[in-house]
Amino acid sequence: MTTTVYEKGIRFAIRSAIIGSLIFSLINFIGLLVYKTVVYGYHAYRVTVYFAFAICSIVIAYFPTRIFGGFLSQLLINDFDMDRLNIRGACIKGAMLGAAASIVICIPILLFSHKFVMSSRYDNYLVVKILAVEATIVASLAGAWTGNKIFKYIK
Repeated sequence: MTTTVYEKGIRFAIRSAIIGSLIFSLINFIGLLVYKTVVYGYHAYRVTVYFAFAICSIVIAYFPTRIFGGFLSQLLINDFDMDRLNIRGACIKGAMLGAAASIVICIPILLFSHKFVMSSRYDNYLVVKILAVEATIVASLAGAWTGNKIFKYIK
């Protein structure tokens, strides 16, 4: 049963990462459309930009999701074995591990963009920080959903 729950937990995590990446991409695409419409008066971005951004975010999120999803399923299996498994704890652990996975993804991006800002005097570093916070919130929600799904599968 342990291997099955472990593999199913990774599948749940990957599915929630794909959905979370699509939501994150959609929010940013809508934000770009609104910004370009308000500032410039026309739509500068096409749907292909959304799909490219969505595919890149899914690819970037795959490996941390696989690692942290397996870790979450193992934590919940251990809680089940010790008879301490409940829905609230599963969702909280999932949200914390989702946020941790997002931080693992966002730290190199933040460091690279900070280096870019310092070398080019491009002053839009606040936008990168806001995107990192947005990604962490979406990943926390996706992690909580994953914890809920694993809990329902175990029980």
